[in-house]
Amino acid sequence: MPNVDKLFLLTALLVSAILTAGCGVKAWPEPKVQEERFVWKNITFSAQSTCLNIQATLDGAFSNLSRVVLEVAPADEDCPSCPFVARHTISFEMDAPEITYNGASLSLRCCQLPETTGYRWRLVGYNVHNALQPVISHVMYAHERNPL
Repeated sequence: MPNVDKLFLLTALLVSAILTAGCGVKAWPEPKVQEERFVWKNITFSAQSTCLNIQATLDGAFSNLSRVVLEVAPADEDCPSCPFVARHTISFEMDAPEITYNGASLSLRCCQLPETTGYRWRLVGYNVHNALQPVISHVMYAHERNPL
């Protein structure tokens, strides 16, 4: 009889282990990072007075771009390698009149910049998937050339 009890106990433990193996921590689905991510591929610009005209190309899942933020800082000609600290930010939703968006190409015209002879700027792109970090472009330097 003792062998039957041990066999029953062993079988009961085995069955309960199999049944509880499917139970566990459930997590919300996360985006597949590589498939949902985009990057700034190429950025060119022209600057006039308080306007900045930007042409940018995105690589990757460019359709996931939900908004663009233009960050602006004064140009520090004495310290061009100093860290970028935005002093002025302007946010653009994708349906804003300042943005033209065609596939992977984006054009942005911003005429809300402070009047100055030079500034540094960068673009920050936000993904529709909030779990993914914003994509930050490299810092660009714009200055107005004085006519000779």
